[in-house]
Amino acid sequence: MPVIACVLLADCGSGALDFSAPLTVFDNFHAIEPGRAYRSAQLDSESLRLVIGALGIRTVVNLRGRNETAPWYRNERAVTEAAGVALVDIKMHPDILPSREALLLLYDTFTTAEHPILIHCWMGADRTGAAAAIWRMVVRGDPRGVAAAELSPLYGHLESTHPAMDHLVRIFQPDREWIETEYGVPQHERGV
Repeated sequence: MPVIACVLLADCGSGALDFSAPLTVFDNFHAIEPGRAYRSAQLDSESLRLVIGALGIRTVVNLRGRNETAPWYRNERAVTEAAGVALVDIKMHPDILPSREALLLLYDTFTTAEHPILIHCWMGADRTGAAAAIWRMVVRGDPRGVAAAELSPLYGHLESTHPAMDHLVRIFQPDREWIETEYGVPQHERGV
């Protein structure tokens, strides 16, 4: 029996399975703010359709980046296009700080996207946790300490495994000009 369970769960979070809806614990689905923002792991097509329909999702933020050759990406794009939902692809990696361009796109998406919004990466823990914390700071104006709770073991995040995402939340300033002029610039070059 354990072998069967391992085989059945092997693709969880990959978005490749199209028969695993409704949502399961492996989808790591949670509300950031009910009715406005949600977070998850990579959902399969049927789960994504259900979430879009049930919650009225208008924008999906994919933190895995565009990947035309991957089945999960083709499935996600097909579902969002069929539902008339915006799909925003932002390439982030859980082990390094995002590029200035990626962080600007994330900021601009959060300030202009039609809500409700769904933010996801592969497992919904690290990149998604950092992006959810940034959403809280940018959109809700939450203080950093409150927002940082999105990076929690409750969502599968461990700082010891992916410290870059915690560092991003610690240094992030919810200000587009800060991202444009100071983010990623060494302190000695800023005159600090």
